[in-house]
Amino acid sequence: MMLVLAIVPPIFLLLLGSYFFMSALAKTQRYLPAALQDDMRARFALDSFIWAAPTEVRRIYRRSCLLSLAGFAWGGIALAAIGKPILAALALFAVAFASVNLFRARDKG
Repeated sequence: MMLVLAIVPPIFLLLLGSYFFMSALAKTQRYLPAALQDDMRARFALDSFIWAAPTEVRRIYRRSCLLSLAGFAWGGIALAAIGKPILAALALFAVAFASVNLFRARDKG
């Protein structure tokens, strides 16, 4: 039971964050330059070009960053608690990456 409580909520948060990321991606693709409008390139360009999108799309992007941050933080703590320090360190690296994106999103409006 303890393992289920440690694993299921982070997975749910990460899936929800992925849903919002893909939603922001779909709404931002028309604002990207023509060379970046295919799906694979747009995923990598979203972090830079999200600021050309309307405010509603930026809110969706921030929501995806926040949910991913929460999911990776919870997962990292759960992995550390069950004795997987290397995986916990990777999760905390993802927390750092998501928090940088979230704070950058907060600073740009």
